Amino acid sequence: MSWGSAYLERRRDLTRRGPPTLTGRPRRGLLPWAAVVGLIFVLFAGATLLTKRPWVDEAWFTSPGLDLVVHGRLGTLLLDPAGSNLRLLNPGAVLKGIDQHTYWVMPLHLLQLALWGRMFGFSVFSIRIPGVLWGLIAIASLAIIIRRLYPENRDAAIVGAAVLAMDFGFVTFAADGRMDMMCSALGFAALAVYLSLRTVNFQLAVALSHVIAAAACFTHPNGVFGSAALLLAMGWLDRRRVRPMTAALVVAPYVLGTAMWALYCAQAPADFMAQFSANGAGRLSDALAPWSGVWREIRGRYLTHYWPGYSVSGKLKITGLILTISAVAAFGALPALRRSDGCRLLLALTGLRFVCLSVGASVKYTYYLVHIIPYFAALIGIAITYAWYSGGVKIRLPGAAALAVYFGVQASALFHSAVSLHSYQEEYAPLIRYLRSNIRADDLVAGSAELGFGLGFFNPRLVDDVWLGYWSGRQPTMVVVDPTYYAEVFKTATRKGMPSPHYFDEMLHSRYILIAEIQGCRIYRRSEANASASAATVRAGG
Repeated sequence: MSWGSAYLERRRDLTRRGPPTLTGRPRRGLLPWAAVVGLIFVLFAGATLLTKRPWVDEAWFTSPGLDLVVHGRLGTLLLDPAGSNLRLLNPGAVLKGIDQHTYWVMPLHLLQLALWGRMFGFSVFSIRIPGVLWGLIAIASLAIIIRRLYPENRDAAIVGAAVLAMDFGFVTFAADGRMDMMCSALGFAALAVYLSLRTVNFQLAVALSHVIAAAACFTHPNGVFGSAALLLAMGWLDRRRVRPMTAALVVAPYVLGTAMWALYCAQAPADFMAQFSANGAGRLSDALAPWSGVWREIRGRYLTHYWPGYSVSGKLKITGLILTISAVAAFGALPALRRSDGCRLLLALTGLRFVCLSVGASVKYTYYLVHIIPYFAALIGIAITYAWYSGGVKIRLPGAAALAVYFGVQASALFHSAVSLHSYQEEYAPLIRYLRSNIRADDLVAGSAELGFGLGFFNPRLVDDVWLGYWSGRQPTMVVVDPTYYAEVFKTATRKGMPSPHYFDEMLHSRYILIAEIQGCRIYRRSEANASASAATVRAGG
């Protein structure tokens, strides 16, 4: 038999048998590939962690843990209660008592950073490491989910995990001090635990998975998305097995967590109401107009992330979204995937998550995409693997080429961000050096809270008041206007005429002097002529 005839016979045999399944002897070589995927993720996330400049949310959510370790309380440092950007959505927002108790966000991430910081310190690099570890948990959880929902081919789990591990957004969100990666990873871990244990011990699967999902809810309100996914999976796969005891096992961890949180909130209930209502303003506005929410989701969150207007090269990230849409089309067009109950459930979970983000997260922050990107990776992994094993050369080659382009684009974007931009070294470090050399003993510096990583969170000469003393009455002698927080708030507030028409333009140009500009950060000092009359030029107590 010729080589060509042997090859054709082997291909016909593979077509008759279908792609490799989980039912035979385990395929060798998957564990090394899983280790490679994890290593690649850690390398890119680690490079991003070490080179990305700090930003305001990282400081806001690091300082309560630091305060807990030092003073035994969970206060947010530097942030003026009347000086946050929340006034843009709620003009009366005052984070009452936030220097003593932090109630405006859920507590679990703050406690995690307190424990981590106590052991490893509170530098911006240190507090980003938990996000990377949670990213690894999310990748492993996704691989388990794919294997349980699509057992026909083991390789789909590896491909899906690799797609997720190389996604620019996922890696960037992991190398961050915010709680979104922890929240997302807990949600996907809950689903992975349920799918793994449901056939072994159903009640245990329900109990453990909802304990994990409840932890996600007390990390961030978006954790409820994971709980919703878990309930959908239970209803889809095991609705006939649900008993009254099942409902009790579902509810118990949420009730217990709420009771423990309530004990903390009871220490200062008025502060809790003030902070939580201030931060919650407008968060569910799209629930009343869901079609508007879907349009804003596409136009706001997706276009901003996948088609950024400020970057030509950044638009190449659209390859990830194109691959996802192609995978969804494959799920609908290919009979084998369409008939698979697990694939239909995966599509339903993805659709549910899209709806949750559209109507349940009205503020269209791009970092919330970390809650749906893993589902995109799962769809891509299954579709690509099916095409590779079941299709001919005409299908294999385009699929492999598309995947290669995706990996190339993501790697290039991550390399550019970490190596070419290295914004910590190029932007943040020079700014901190300049401020250390020019702040006087009697100065009050207003700037974004991430300055605390370089100047100290317990620094009495530093305040985060984006309104420059309009409501607090404490007019700063120096103002640091960073391009991502203060400048954007100034722009939005000016468009809305807040706190008064042309307030920021008049304040900065008539009462302050621009003394330096460092990589887009403008530094102002109050002119000496206005120093003695500062109390008369700033309205207090409004």
